Amino acid sequence: MPEMPTWDEFMVPVLRVMTDGQLRGIRVIRTRTADEVGLSEAQLAEGLPSGQAKAENRLGGPFRTSLGWARPCDLSAVSIK
Repeated sequence: MPEMPTWDEFMVPVLRVMTDGQLRGIRVIRTRTADEVGLSEAQLAEGLPSGQAKAENRLGGPFRTSLGWARPCDLSAVSIK
């Protein structure tokens, strides 16, 4: 089982999931990103003291900015390898 990525290590996998240009809700993006990085069921079930799932918390990081939540944008010109 790979170690769970930190919130910043989820950024590239999130962008990979989003590169097809389709608008998706955050839950779909989280699920697909978890699949992309190979999180196990045990990792998905791991909780924080707050009660929030650790993976959900870390996957939220790439969507938060200093101005609030990120907004939909056109990623068609972005190249993610």
